[in-house]
Amino acid sequence: MLLGYFSTFQGESQMLLLKELTEHSQKVLSTQVVKSYHKVMSTLKNLGVIKRKLQTSEGVKFQIDLEKACKLAEERNVENKAHSDTVQLEDLKAVYWSDELYGEHPCCICGYQKLTSWQAETFKGDKLGICDDCRLEWEKRRNNID
Repeated sequence: MLLGYFSTFQGESQMLLLKELTEHSQKVLSTQVVKSYHKVMSTLKNLGVIKRKLQTSEGVKFQIDLEKACKLAEERNVENKAHSDTVQLEDLKAVYWSDELYGEHPCCICGYQKLTSWQAETFKGDKLGICDDCRLEWEKRRNNID
């Protein structure tokens, strides 16, 4: 999800506020999945895309190595959702188990390539792969369980 977001920027690196990255992650994945900035910081560290960390009057800023992020996105087959139709949990009409689909597929919600057999259907009729984490979040929202 972050790798796809990073590919929307031009150049070798980009300074981004941790607050903005967290808000973007919450918008795409929901506040239930990304409850605080800690998951975002952990993800950035695990990806190894941080060139520099700065404490500013606006908050914590990271200089992101865009070349490395784009290379990782290509290796993981992460789509640039900013340039394609972004699918939100609210866009899903149904989620199905599919024995034929079993394998590693990019999740239509978070963009991560994960092992899954779940398939989501949008209100437009598109059928897309969805990871178990995003499926669970969709089910919680559908059933209004917090």
